[in-house]
Amino acid sequence: MLNRADLQQMLGNVRLGERVAGGSFSPLDGLAEPLRLYSGLINAIRRHGGWVLRDHRVGRIQHQGGMFTAHGQWGSLSAPRLVIAAGLGTPDLASQVGISVKVRPQRGQMMVTERVEQSFPYPISGLLRQNPEGTIMIGVSTEEVGYDDRTTVSVLKSLAMKAAERLPALRSVQINRCWAALRPRTEDGYPVYQESREYPGAFVITCHSGITLAALHKRLLPKWILGGRKDALLEPFGLGRLQNASAA
Repeated sequence: MLNRADLQQMLGNVRLGERVAGGSFSPLDGLAEPLRLYSGLINAIRRHGGWVLRDHRVGRIQHQGGMFTAHGQWGSLSAPRLVIAAGLGTPDLASQVGISVKVRPQRGQMMVTERVEQSFPYPISGLLRQNPEGTIMIGVSTEEVGYDDRTTVSVLKSLAMKAAERLPALRSVQINRCWAALRPRTEDGYPVYQESREYPGAFVITCHSGITLAALHKRLLPKWILGGRKDALLEPFGLGRLQNASAA
């Protein structure tokens, strides 16, 4: 935990707002630049012989002879293992392989500025971060508004005011883009990693913390899905916790 003087020293010439009392810092924290991350994931999938099929909506899942077949208007694909990671579309598909999971939409809004010179080397309070190309991302909000994914002036204004309150220099920076999106949120807000008891080989994966949980997703999750033993670190994220109030 840092007091204001320590925080100001870390940020160098970046002037803090008058109401900033201090902050926290961990050398283990990191920052992922979205465009580079997505590019890396897609390239890795293709390098390992995978396909990325866009706009291929799955309407029905069938299990027969140890194979899962996903059907859509585009045709069908079959495999011995199936991973359902469909965001807000997860409940419907999961029910077809015997898994009952509830996922609700939660709206978040963000804005991104024009490119500016390097202003600060660290994310600020989860609200601000500067991407390598110089743009600054501001956000994000947490709103329970159903499936409404529109931006609103009131929320964007609030985000901009909070940003300027922390770093007054942002008052003169141009906002270039704003957007809203819907997070898939479970009943308790934590991830779900669950294999079907009725149809072994079918898995449901749903979370919003893909970056935070990257270590689990890279190492432990693939081993389990590909036929290995479920690591103890994954056990707390099964659906059992939502069926047992004391465990939750």
